[in-house]
Parts: sequence; structure tokens; C-alpha cells
Amino acid sequence: MDDQNDQTGILNNPGILTPNLDRLSKKGTIFTHAYCSAPSCGPSRASLLSGLFPSTTGVYYNSQPGNGEQSALSGAVTLPRLFKDQGYITGLFGKVFHEENRPKIYEAMCTPGFFSPHTGFWANAPDTSVVHFTDFRYEGGSNFVWGAVPDEWENDEHKLIDTENSDKVIACLEKKLDHPFFMALGLLRPHLPWIVPKRFYELYPLDSIKIPGGYLPNDLDDLPECAKWMALEVPGDNLGVSNLQTVITGAHKWKEAIQAYQASTAYSDFQLGRVLDALDKSAYATNTIVILCGDNGYHVGEKDHWTKFGLWEKSNKVPLIISVPGSKQCVYTSPVSLVDLYPTIISLTGIKPPRQKLEGLDLSHLLKNSDGIRGMPVLSTYGFGCHSLRNEKYRYIRYRNGDEELYDHLQDPYEWNNLATDSSYNYVKREMIKYLPVINEPETDHGSNLGWDVSVFERGYVYDNKKQLRVK
Repeated sequence: MDDQNDQTGILNNPGILTPNLDRLSKKGTIFTHAYCSAPSCGPSRASLLSGLFPSTTGVYYNSQPGNGEQSALSGAVTLPRLFKDQGYITGLFGKVFHEENRPKIYEAMCTPGFFSPHTGFWANAPDTSVVHFTDFRYEGGSNFVWGAVPDEWENDEHKLIDTENSDKVIACLEKKLDHPFFMALGLLRPHLPWIVPKRFYELYPLDSIKIPGGYLPNDLDDLPECAKWMALEVPGDNLGVSNLQTVITGAHKWKEAIQAYQASTAYSDFQLGRVLDALDKSAYATNTIVILCGDNGYHVGEKDHWTKFGLWEKSNKVPLIISVPGSKQCVYTSPVSLVDLYPTIISLTGIKPPRQKLEGLDLSHLLKNSDGIRGMPVLSTYGFGCHSLRNEKYRYIRYRNGDEELYDHLQDPYEWNNLATDSSYNYVKREMIKYLPVINEPETDHGSNLGWDVSVFERGYVYDNKKQLRVK
């Protein structure tokens, strides 16, 4: 589920309606503190599918290739390629890898007839003759739009892209397959644009929408200057102009935007349910492992921030469920990483490992043991030399210029109080620093306008909100 944050029913958010996530969780292990390796679609997926950290590959931003067959990941065998090479029927449907302009590379990883490319965020979306758009593209980038599609619009002639790709997976499950299979469905929502059928908007009337509990005015006051830039700037000229929180609240659209995000989550959950129904009715119901995850977290105003592209809890926390046939619900609360999925899948399926040395940890021993220990903090990275580490109690953030943030999650779950300058916590920082990556591959580019403005790391930089804010 693309850009799906922790606002789901399975992660103790009773007002969020995700019945099919709930249903899957009842026959699998819920990881309540799962985190991505990078708070951005491209590098997160590259890490998950290669089993390598961004700091090892140099894939830090969405503009960089993350398919394992380009220079940045040369030599790495991706998960779908590994399964295909070992005789599995292999299918990729929708946005599995981030890039939409390399379909032949991804189709080559698949069995003929088991591929549907990622065709862009506006794929199959109706135009303004069908949907009234609330449009913040100028301020928030080329996809920052939302609107409710009339329910009757979706039919045999018109289907939203997640409906279409779910149909294709369902059709595969209805076939008689003579080999084991690896299939990945990349649901595009709740990634922008939030264009989904009206009935999903109606699940969340505007008067029921609440401002995020994690929002605190002046929350940025104790942050380093570079972190203020990341909170308030949408990075990159082609992603819009700055201070989206100011723009959205000034237009009195905050609750509408949250409604649209939640409606998009409900739509994706509905598609998940359709696929689970098909699996339950198929010949493969009792011998198929199902894994559900997001690719990165998402802010809807917390820390005055929107989208992902940050090193805080909300930017990096994702849903993760692993359901193995015959399993009952298990809840694991210690932090784990999406980079752990590659070795875990190898362990669960018994296939031969790839030639690269995987950097995640095998979680298979935790699926029936909620008291098990993963053993080390979880690493998330955004850009060269900018890292976040999360253990059971603390989140430690260190930027490439040495600036720091530190949060005690047992006392401060919303990360309101930066403890990094409190010398009584130096022992915590010393312990966390041991787990920062030794290898930090240089950025192959600065992100092609999709990453950090490197000037924010210069000595003496001060974030000037008034200077930075640009409006129409």
C-alpha cells in the first residue's frame, strides 16, 4: 500500500476503517513498530526488494533507479528475479518498483502474462468532467489533488488503476498454476492524487475528522535548522512550493485533506479484501504466504509537515503483517525493518539466497514468539549521511552535518521534545551511534530536485520561513 502510514485499524486507530487489514491480521503476525529503510517510495522499495540499505547502494531518492539492473544496484538480485530464476511463476502488478519508465526491465522479471506495469499516479483517473478536484498542485506538486469519483463511474469500461490491477491478480488466482508462485500487487493508493469512489469518502464525514493528535504548534522550535527546512519545504521544484501546511490551513482544507487520505486508505483496503476473497476461494488458500506492508510513512500536518521525506516516526512507520498458512494472530511490538523481509521470505520459502549479502534480519523466528528479540535498532536513511535509528525506547536522528534529534518514545510518542542537547542523554546517543552505517555511498546525484537542498547543511545556515515561503 503506497504511502500508507500507521493510521490503520490494526495499529490501534479505532476510527480508521480497514476491515481487510484487520481480517488478515487475525491469521498472521502484526508488527506494530515496522519501519521503512527510506521515507521515500523509490529507495524504500529498492531496499526491500534488494535486501540492502540505501547507504550501501547509494539509492537515496525517487529519481534514482532502484531495480537492481542499473549501476546503483548492479550485482544485486531482486526478490522477483530470485524467484523466477528458481522456477517460480513470478508476477508484478502495479507499482512494485518505483520507476514507471522502465517496464521492459520489470517485465523480464516476470512469467509471460503475469505483469502489469506501473503507469503513473494519474493512470485511469477521470478528468474534471467527472470529478471536482481540490487542487494544490502548484503548492504541493504534480499529484496534490483530491476528489470523489461517482460510484457508478467504475464499470467494465472505466476502472481505477488499483481496481484494474486487483482484477488481474484475481484472474491469476483463478488459474490452475503448475508451479509455485511469487506475486506482488502494488496498490497505488493512498498515494496522491486521492481520487477514489465517493462511497469511501462517505465513510469519513467531515465533522468526524480530527486534527492529528501528534500536531503541536511550535513543534519545530527545538529542531536543527536543516530539519526545519525538511519539515516546511516540499523538496524539489517539481514537487511544488514551500510550506504546504500554511497553504492548506490557510485555505481551511486540513480536514478535507485528511478525509481524502483516509478515503484512499479505505479504497485500497477494499481492493485487498477482494484479493483475499479470491485467494480464500482458490486452490492456493492453504499453502500461500501473504505479506502486507506499506513503503513509507506519511504526515498529514504533524510537525507542520506533509507527505513523507523526513526522518521522524511518522515519516517512517508502516503497517506490516506476515500471514503464514495455519497461523493465528500474534502481535510483535519491538521495532523491525522492511529490509528484513527479503531474508525472512527466503527462510519461510526455503529458496536459495541471492549472491549479495543481505543486510536485513530474518524475522521468521518471531512469527510465533511475540517475546523474541530482533537484536538491534532499525535504520532509516534519507539522503547521504542522514540517518534515523529506532529501538524500543528512543529515536535518534543524525544529519550529515552532525546535527541531532533524540526522542524518548515511552514518554514522548509524538516526538515533541528533542533531547539531543541534554547532556544527561549522551549515553543514549553514544550507544545509538554504534549502529550508524559504516558505509555511506555517495549520492549518484543530489536527487534531481527530489532530495535535500545541500545548502541547509552549511555552517551558519538559518531557516528563514518568511523568505522561503512562496505562494501564487
